[in-house]
Amino acid sequence: MLLLLLFSCSNPEETKTDDPTDAVVDSITGETTNETELIKGISVDLNSDGKMDTNDLYGLINGEGGMGWFWATGNIMMPKDADNRPYLDMPTERQALAFDKVYELVNGPYTHRVWHSAEPENIAMFSNNQGLFLTHHISSVQRLRDMDVDFGIIPYPKLDKNQEKYTCDLDTFAPIMGVPVNVLDPERTGAIIEALSYYAYVYQVSAYYEVNLKTKFARDDESSEMLDIIFDGRVFDFGLIYDTNWTLSAEFAAGIAYKQQNFISRVEKKLNAAQKVFDKALAAYDEID
Repeated sequence: MLLLLLFSCSNPEETKTDDPTDAVVDSITGETTNETELIKGISVDLNSDGKMDTNDLYGLINGEGGMGWFWATGNIMMPKDADNRPYLDMPTERQALAFDKVYELVNGPYTHRVWHSAEPENIAMFSNNQGLFLTHHISSVQRLRDMDVDFGIIPYPKLDKNQEKYTCDLDTFAPIMGVPVNVLDPERTGAIIEALSYYAYVYQVSAYYEVNLKTKFARDDESSEMLDIIFDGRVFDFGLIYDTNWTLSAEFAAGIAYKQQNFISRVEKKLNAAQKVFDKALAAYDEID
């Protein structure tokens, strides 16, 4: 699943902001910082009950896709060396800096924090025009098709203006196809599955992207350009894919969600266990060669 930001095109008068897509375009040209500045300061107690909860308005609803901040800020768990072999590169100073910045943003008074167990809540709040931005995965674009208020699409913010491009991870959840162990002709079955997968990639993915996302589901012309920017910045992280128990990959988002700081020390405690998992995966690839 691809992660992105949605933004509401209509908010109460006291929260009027510039077009977030302009911030993205300006950021690409190096003319400004990123769109997090549009989030800060928006915190409105709509029902005037003296507390901020699901009845109020926020700059950001940080919901499904909370893990995306790590890769959006230009980080990667396992880059590749000169021999094209992935290696573990955690923790780094950049990762720690990104953690601190995102921690401040997500735990600020202008953010409503919602996590996986409360996914319907964040969709409902955004649909009800209670957030300027919503973090979510790409399927939410279709799910919000009937939303009364128009919304747009932009990538997650960069860490800073020096980050070369917008980046995002591809989440590791995906459907699989099973084949019975007693299949009579496994090679034929494998060939058929491979052909179906190939032609789905060639025809179905492009139709979903170009027709559904850009025309049927998107609410404005700018979202088409934003989707191109998001897709151009996709990151395939070996570390995320093979961190089967989320030993390291969840530390960034979990630390922010549960307000556990000291990112570096928490990661260091789990390095040995994680390295064993990655070594096993790499060894399996070596056997294929």
